[in-house]
Amino acid sequence: MTRLYFALLIGALTSMPAQAQPAVAAVSFRATFDATLDAELAAGRPTPKAVDGNVGYDTGRYGQALVAGEDGAVVSYRIERNLDTRKGALSFWFLPVNWTPGELRAHLFLHTPFAGIFRILNDEAGQLVFEIGTDLGQRRRVSAPLANCAQGEWVHVAVNWSAEALELFLNGKAAAETPCEARFLPRIVNYNLVVGDLPHARGRETARKTLIDDLTIYRRPLGAGELGRVEAATGGKMPAYRPPAISVARQDAPIVVDGMVDAKEWRQGAVFGNFLNVSDHKLAPLPTEVRVAHDGERLYFAVASPVVGGFPLKADSRRRDDQVWTDDAVQIYLTPPHGDNRFHFVSNCKGVIFDRKTIVGIKHDPTWNGEWEVANRVAAGTWTLEVAITFEALGVKPPANGEVWRLNVTRDRVTPQNLSCWPRLSAFGDADGHGYLRFADAGPAVAVADFGSAGSRVNFDAAIALPPGAAPIRLAATLTMARSGTLLATERFTLEAAAGVKRFPIRVDAGDQIPDAISFTVVDASGVEHYHDTVYTPVTGSLQLDATPIPSRGVCKVQLRERDDTVLAAKPMAVVELRRTDTPDAAAVRTVTLAALNGGSGAGEFDIASLPPGSYELNARLVSGGVTLDSTTAPFVKPPDPWRTAGVGKSDTPPPPWTPMTATGDHTSLTVGCWNRVYQFNGSPVPTVIRNGDVTQLAAPMRLAARVDERELDWQERRITDVQHDDVRVSFSTHMRAGGITVDAQTYVEYDGMLWTDITVAPTVAKTAPTLDALELIVPVDARFASLRHIPNEHLLTGNTGKEDGWSWDYSARRYFLWIGNEDLGLTWFYEREAPFRHSDKAKRVGLELRNGVMYFKVRFVDHRIALAEPLTLSFGLQATPVKSRPAGWRRWGEPRKVGQSFHIPWTSEHFDRYAAGYPEATNTGFYRRFVQRYQRDHKFLPYKILMWHGIDTPEYKYYGADWDLGGGINKYHDTRRHWFGIRVCGGAESFVDFMTWKMIGHIDEFGLDGAYHDLQWSYACANPNHGCAGGRRAIRGDRELNKRLYTAMKQRDRPLWKIDHASNSICSALHGFSDIFTTGEEMRLDSKPAEPGPRVWKGYFEAMRISYFKASGAMGRQWGVVPMFLLQMNSVGVKPAATEGIFSILLAHDAIPTWDALYKDVRFMTRVWRALEDFGIGEADLEFLPYWQDSAPADVSFVPDGGGPVRPVQVLYDTEAFDQLQPEESYGASIYHRPGKRSLVVVFNYTQDDGTAMVELNLPALGFDPAVTTATDAFTRAEWVPANVPLAVRVKSENFRLLWIDDTVAANATHFPDEATPALVAGTRPTKPDNSCDVFETVGDRCRDPWAPENRDVTGSELAQAFKLTRATKLERIEVNMNCAGSRGPDLREPVRLRIVEADADGMPTDTVVVQEEAFTPQWVIDYFTYHHYELKRGLVLPPGRYAIVLSKPPEESAEHRHYLLPAFEATGVFEPMAVRLRPNGDWQRTTRMLAYGVYGFER
Repeated sequence: MTRLYFALLIGALTSMPAQAQPAVAAVSFRATFDATLDAELAAGRPTPKAVDGNVGYDTGRYGQALVAGEDGAVVSYRIERNLDTRKGALSFWFLPVNWTPGELRAHLFLHTPFAGIFRILNDEAGQLVFEIGTDLGQRRRVSAPLANCAQGEWVHVAVNWSAEALELFLNGKAAAETPCEARFLPRIVNYNLVVGDLPHARGRETARKTLIDDLTIYRRPLGAGELGRVEAATGGKMPAYRPPAISVARQDAPIVVDGMVDAKEWRQGAVFGNFLNVSDHKLAPLPTEVRVAHDGERLYFAVASPVVGGFPLKADSRRRDDQVWTDDAVQIYLTPPHGDNRFHFVSNCKGVIFDRKTIVGIKHDPTWNGEWEVANRVAAGTWTLEVAITFEALGVKPPANGEVWRLNVTRDRVTPQNLSCWPRLSAFGDADGHGYLRFADAGPAVAVADFGSAGSRVNFDAAIALPPGAAPIRLAATLTMARSGTLLATERFTLEAAAGVKRFPIRVDAGDQIPDAISFTVVDASGVEHYHDTVYTPVTGSLQLDATPIPSRGVCKVQLRERDDTVLAAKPMAVVELRRTDTPDAAAVRTVTLAALNGGSGAGEFDIASLPPGSYELNARLVSGGVTLDSTTAPFVKPPDPWRTAGVGKSDTPPPPWTPMTATGDHTSLTVGCWNRVYQFNGSPVPTVIRNGDVTQLAAPMRLAARVDERELDWQERRITDVQHDDVRVSFSTHMRAGGITVDAQTYVEYDGMLWTDITVAPTVAKTAPTLDALELIVPVDARFASLRHIPNEHLLTGNTGKEDGWSWDYSARRYFLWIGNEDLGLTWFYEREAPFRHSDKAKRVGLELRNGVMYFKVRFVDHRIALAEPLTLSFGLQATPVKSRPAGWRRWGEPRKVGQSFHIPWTSEHFDRYAAGYPEATNTGFYRRFVQRYQRDHKFLPYKILMWHGIDTPEYKYYGADWDLGGGINKYHDTRRHWFGIRVCGGAESFVDFMTWKMIGHIDEFGLDGAYHDLQWSYACANPNHGCAGGRRAIRGDRELNKRLYTAMKQRDRPLWKIDHASNSICSALHGFSDIFTTGEEMRLDSKPAEPGPRVWKGYFEAMRISYFKASGAMGRQWGVVPMFLLQMNSVGVKPAATEGIFSILLAHDAIPTWDALYKDVRFMTRVWRALEDFGIGEADLEFLPYWQDSAPADVSFVPDGGGPVRPVQVLYDTEAFDQLQPEESYGASIYHRPGKRSLVVVFNYTQDDGTAMVELNLPALGFDPAVTTATDAFTRAEWVPANVPLAVRVKSENFRLLWIDDTVAANATHFPDEATPALVAGTRPTKPDNSCDVFETVGDRCRDPWAPENRDVTGSELAQAFKLTRATKLERIEVNMNCAGSRGPDLREPVRLRIVEADADGMPTDTVVVQEEAFTPQWVIDYFTYHHYELKRGLVLPPGRYAIVLSKPPEESAEHRHYLLPAFEATGVFEPMAVRLRPNGDWQRTTRMLAYGVYGFER
């Protein structure tokens, strides 16, 4: 056996005193740079994330060292798990090859470029500095002189950091210390630690060479006497994880599937276990053992797991293909290597199964029913499931010898809660991470049920099975044990076996180190792997303790697992005690006693309902004969809960713009009124009339239709009772009866028009079973109001409905809601549970049918004859849309906007959000407040949040997780990264809604935020019995409650707040009506060029997005009463600027102006649009939108393609239904934005394949204009005006638009409508990336280009002035400058370069006469990956001919940082004017011969 041991090597330098050795467990990362950049030890990623420069090595302090400096390497390592910036230590050696330590030049050895300050440097004062902080405004530093260090000698540096102090050690001696506080410690997880020797601040005149060696990071601060080097004498790193593998031999006889594992029948089967938790990838607290076998015709599985005493197995699913996974369940995933099919099987202990076939990359088919043999047995504390299926039933041939399938087996445990599976996975269905199943006809089959360690010892048996007649075999087995990625032990075994079964003992001891990873592999002589598995174990010893609080039940479940056989042999009693940690020698406040452990496992519970909030410790002991044989502890915290009684967002009055509800009527008829809508109920639980504004949506009464013997029942004895009415809600009961069937219902309507009804259909006479042939909800909608359909997440189904009489369509309603409507209004239907549809075809639960001008929407609850022996409950919701009006001014909004109302939505990061985007709490309040205030200068600040994905490390989730998640502590869908998303939760948990509303609003109030951006805003499938989702539910109303209360609380504030929701192509009025802005469009994103055309955008939208889809997907917003914000998703490198113009032709024509510029866009064009709209007054309260699709639109448009051919509408590049294709008459037109008594803006669009001329005839009197004096012009240039009382001949490019400005205050000065014009380059050159010939970079900011010249040492703010000349009067629109921010810190709080224009004298030198102030330009924010900085004028400004200069400056920042920007400069030749430089504000300008890469753009008059 080879062991990894650690030896202390005392420093050889005389300046390095003898040091003690830190424990190896304290090391989280170590890179020795011995001819490799890979870390020798790493708790996280060991390989570099990025490498820049030239990688080289030289003789090091130990072995080799990394060559750093201008000509050396810069290496970036991931921080996650390698470095804890909140507490720890770090050490390294450096050797200055050609420079002297302490020189007055900066050497940056280590730093984090983003998310906070963590750096070690030789600064310009000659000090070695360790600095840590959230940003430059909040940091701590400790420093010491390097005067005693010499060129060419090694220097050892060590630093400690914690909330108590920062410490710096040089050559093993304490050099400096300073107090610290938690607020100075940044939280950095998902970024890099950069290692090298980088110039900093003012830089260096010549290249420096530095060697760096033995970088080591520790989990804790080190003592002053334990700075010695920990050297790995032998051993190595634990191999990277790979999925497990087994081989299965061919059985010589079939297995009887009876739920009883017969050892003789299964003697040739393979056995595996070692299931890992999905939550943390550690060994599951309760074992699961799986057997696999095949006989050439069938594949067999047997799965055995313990049943914990007092916790019976949950088996609520009763029929095939129910949501069986919500029970205690076993799941099996199979992927054969041939074809594109995957198979999924789920069973509970009652033998109820769910199965489906998946066509890879295409669809799931839950209607597929495999011919499974299933048998269960629960006895002697164990649940055993046996399963078999023929290969023929799977549609495959019997596997060939050596064939490999992918396999996953899982165990879904409800109580005690746990979710585990064979491979290391965060999601069961992640097929790329599934294990390998090899079919070996002659074996061998390896049986290893469980090999997790008991402390530092591994003790298990491996069995080798060979079928009768098989030749003897010699196998090689390897067992490895590791801690933090470092090998502790490696043992190799030879396993020789013959026909039959032979067992081999595997015994290994890792010494004094407890491993956290164990791997066992068995291969044959040819290298074929017959068994492989890796287990990750807790490092607390052999006794494992888990606690799961369930506050809704007032208990905490406790689970124990002992893995040491010698302890279990004594048959110990388990005692678990809970004590407060803030009271010394506190008595136990709760005690759980387990008289015996079953198979090493046991479980119990204790009360937490009356437990005071506070910090506690759980202590578990295994006791026999009064002696404690094993013990362990675990922290337990009950967080304070002031939010439970706060009631944030609850209100007895509707928030604006909604109005109080009305209700009038009697026992036969009830009329309910809410904002802009009226529902009338005539003795029915559903509306018989819906008035939406001034239209009646229904063509006939909505009804619940029951049929018996082909005859629809005529409901009698209709009555309405128990009417309850206040300003926010109307509720009532209804009753009706016919044909031996009684229908009773409870219905309520809320102030936004959302209706929910629970209908019970039951026999009128008890113990009878009347026949029922069909039961449907029938909604007859006037076809004018049902031309569009929105099917969430179904791109091809969202769009037009059929137009021909007799058209019909059936759908599964698998997305739980849908919407039908037109461009102005509609109707949402939704449900939450599958149960009401158990008597209908799941593929045809809903349908649409067009007959005689009526679109019939049908919901089929029963579609075949049944005997109604027990009540049937139907629950669903309805809502007429739009649900509310939109606020004035909304068309000025967007993210970002150069003009108008600009929102800033920063992406989540650990330096913003303490735990994740789902937990609204600042990591550091000081930094976050400064960050918010900086952006609020010119933006509205709305942080990015994912409130339905809760942070996995929050105090509340650790306590309330079992109440909040999607499975009662068994969450199948979550992200285990230390930051980012977290774990999915359900709005059906009232305590979660209470907490999150309180938390989010408190966050907004604390920092003065302008609202919040709420991503991933849709309801998830939940099965958590702890909050009412048992049996499976999409808690749409629970998620609605969270949205409603957040919206209400925001509107209760004394300042405007915005709530932005994002759920691309999943707009649900019941949820998203409580948003100010609804964001969509991301569903069309592509990150790589598609192989085939489809409904995702790459180059431009017209090839991928149907106009009907845009209308129905939520992108217009108007039909739902929300402001739309469309995410631009063009992502092709080769996409042309015209693609931006194309999408804006759609946005503007459909009143969907706000955008979020997510990916590619032509910002130059977009700013022209924003400027024109702002000049027009697009956000004014008097604005009206007159859409092209309404007959009353006062614009008549005809279109003549160039060449005179037929009109050819643009069609998408993939197949669509004929009724969903763009028709010629729909492919051109005009929408109008009108300001009565002022002016109009006409959007003329061309959605055809040809350029052409649109003849636009305006009904000027209808717009309030006097035809005699009204003129029209191009809205961008506004130079040539023509009479508007005649048809306007407007040239429009294909897939484009023109913007016409109509006004009655400007006289005509032209006879022909102007052609399209774009701003021209009137001075300079279009800034392009500098070529290699550019080696001069000018600077703006806290330093100048030559900072080390004696006359430049006191530079306080360098400025540049680029001269240019205008030969004609020019309407100036923008200036572009090529520049990059410089420095080692990120852009979080950087000051931008500012720009103004001054007059220049005859020699091109700038004067003090300012012609365009800095404030006239839109704000520029530092984004270091943008090369071109666009300075857009908020309003176009006409400058006369003359000489001018662009003056670039930057406000001063931290003087020691010398913040500046680099601008490439070239020799000014020909007509180009040179630039001037000055080093101090108000100093003298110095003329140069160089020019910047810049451009001045505008329209020459």
